[in-house]
Amino acid sequence: MKRAKACAFCGNDAVELSGEHIFSAWIDRLFDSAGYNWHFTDPDSRETIAWSQKNLNQKLKVVCAKCNNEWMSDLENDIAKPALTNMIRDGDPEILASKSQVSLATFAFKSAVVANHANLNGEPFFTPAARNRFRSSLELPPGVQMWVSAFQGIYKRSGVFNSYYLVPNSPAKPWCDLEFYVFTFVAGHLAFQVLASKWSKLIRKGEPLPVFAQYPEWDVAAIPFWPRDNRPVSWPPPAYLSNDSVHEFIQRWGSSL
Repeated sequence: MKRAKACAFCGNDAVELSGEHIFSAWIDRLFDSAGYNWHFTDPDSRETIAWSQKNLNQKLKVVCAKCNNEWMSDLENDIAKPALTNMIRDGDPEILASKSQVSLATFAFKSAVVANHANLNGEPFFTPAARNRFRSSLELPPGVQMWVSAFQGIYKRSGVFNSYYLVPNSPAKPWCDLEFYVFTFVAGHLAFQVLASKWSKLIRKGEPLPVFAQYPEWDVAAIPFWPRDNRPVSWPPPAYLSNDSVHEFIQRWGSSL
């Protein structure tokens, strides 16, 4: 009998995995659209396939029903939906105070873990302990940085769900002995990016992880919000991501690490 895959968060492989939406069901209900076009690029072959469907109901079987129907449902409906609805649907200016930054960060990290497990060929990037701790307390692990942006493209309703691993070629500090995971998400007008780092060598595990700064030209389009510095964030930033620049945004760490 084929061994079941483990839940991305609790590690339970004794039950059948449930489907977690790529774009949350409540996000689908924000948009009045006759249909959506999907594009998927295989991270290994780089082959892209495209298809259309009526709703944003594409799911990934990476979590168990208990996680999906309990704490993840609470995170979506009680934390993410109230904080992010206006940003996604309307793009109206928002002042993100500390509570809203935490709401965005927890939603972003949950999405990053789901994306990581969607195309899992080896070990997950985040440790079982970190994922289980997030499940029980919504605590984010060290080495996670996030930026929030705004999107305005030729299509009124757009979305991006992209993740990849990155191993720097440079032997220079602070990049040596590190590996990275990058996740980018766009829904409507809201965009955010997660950059997670960890030590690749066992001897360095436990050491503090360095903090990375984006190239200055991105400062007008991407606002760092995690880890928090206890200052409110004014959204949207001065410059929007476009259909062209969002692809540069996705790949930007490959040229700087």
